[in-house]
Amino acid sequence: MARTGLDGIRFSVLDENEKATLVKVMPGAIEAKLDVASELASLYADDGLYAVKSSGVGETKLELDLADLTTEAKRTLLGVPVENGIELYHKDLEPPYVGITWRQRHHEKGYVYYALLKGKFAIPSAEGKTKEDKVDFQTDKIEGQFLARKSDGLVFLVGYDQNEGFTLEKFYQKAYGVNPDAPSQPSTNLNK
Repeated sequence: MARTGLDGIRFSVLDENEKATLVKVMPGAIEAKLDVASELASLYADDGLYAVKSSGVGETKLELDLADLTTEAKRTLLGVPVENGIELYHKDLEPPYVGITWRQRHHEKGYVYYALLKGKFAIPSAEGKTKEDKVDFQTDKIEGQFLARKSDGLVFLVGYDQNEGFTLEKFYQKAYGVNPDAPSQPSTNLNK
């Protein structure tokens, strides 16, 4: 399935019941790379391949490249305390569990929606480069690792809005446990 673009990143810190507390919008998406480990084991018998068994969904990682990972996003997504405008990175800093969603345009029409349901992002590294004859942007990259939710064993979701029965409301409900577009569930933009 050919896809183009990337936008609509949202995330939420999860409560102890694996439900979203407040869904926030993360602007500035440049690239998302989803890496899913899954192994197939082969059983040979009667002089040939007899059966194949899948290990299911294993280690699942997401790398995000963002135009700007703001202080407010780091406060929420990574659990970084902020004091007098200064981000405080303590040796015992423990990022919270989060859920994250985004979309890509399908090459024919509509969108493909992705949701990673429970995981943590690592504290990002930073790099700089001297300005030469042209502008060379340095962007923020973060990597997260995701695991199965205890409540239902799901690791991630993929929804295509052209599939029969798909609604964005059902997708977000399955991903976050709430509909972030509902009037009672405000979605906050982190473009600060």
